[in-house]
Amino acid sequence: MGAGPIAPRPRRISQGGSAAPQCSHYVLDMRIKFLYNWAHAAPLLETAMPYPDIVHTPAYKQAFDLYLRKGVPIELSLRAALQEHPTTHYIWRTRGDNKVRAAHAANNGRIFSWDIPPPTKHPGEDFGCRCWAEPYQPKLEEADFQSVLSPINDQPRWGWYEFFKHYFGENGEPVTLPQIGHLQVIIDYVASTIYKRVRAQIVNKARSVISGTITDDFNNSYSFHGVSWAHGGSTLSGDIHGGVARQGQFLIISVTVVYNFSDVFTIIKNEPGTPYPITGWWKTRIEIIANRDESASRYKNTEAEADYGIDEQQPL
Repeated sequence: MGAGPIAPRPRRISQGGSAAPQCSHYVLDMRIKFLYNWAHAAPLLETAMPYPDIVHTPAYKQAFDLYLRKGVPIELSLRAALQEHPTTHYIWRTRGDNKVRAAHAANNGRIFSWDIPPPTKHPGEDFGCRCWAEPYQPKLEEADFQSVLSPINDQPRWGWYEFFKHYFGENGEPVTLPQIGHLQVIIDYVASTIYKRVRAQIVNKARSVISGTITDDFNNSYSFHGVSWAHGGSTLSGDIHGGVARQGQFLIISVTVVYNFSDVFTIIKNEPGTPYPITGWWKTRIEIIANRDESASRYKNTEAEADYGIDEQQPL
């Protein structure tokens, strides 16, 4: 079957008569109805394109064809054709009159996904349905989440014996956090303390950028005695790379952070052992939704300098 408009049923033509006027009246009637629908469609679509221009577009031809064959309201067809579902979900809206079928009235105000049609199909898809889909954008709330991207391959954790044995017998050979079994505990400690400063630095940077690329770094000395007596004035640095986009009053931030840890194990001076470096790194992804207005946000600039129970060391 063809996809063109449904033609009126052929009828016998009397001698001297013609069916042309009947056919032209049919098409004219359809176009009048289309114009009526278009008058309602244009404001909904927020388009400035006048009727004489829109009729030459593929979207118009498809919408007019669907109107002739299935009675689908023009604004529904054009909304889908021109906007292609601007959101992943929608709110079902009816016309609110006594012509709305019961199943569709029950859907009114409910939220559906374009990917998962309800039993009634999407608005406008069922024959004669005049319902429409209002784009739905979930309400944003401030939140943040950090996930570790790099592997953690800790060996058995060192105790005091292993640290001293290495100090006196390995001539200063460097070791890594995974090698001494301390990578996971260092990551956890940073996440519960220093991360809040890093997060504040990222949000502050995002508020200055608003929309675009974020690049920053940090470097400071902290005591990690909360993890192990073996870690004194350790240095934690990091490189921040990512971006920020604005959505209403919120900033959507996504960055990766590469943390670098460095320390030197040593004991009482003039002992016959050799100090040795302890190093390690890990990579995380940080996702943040923050209010652009600091006064309305729980993410404050002062967090970058706040004391979260970490023993910050003065530079030597």
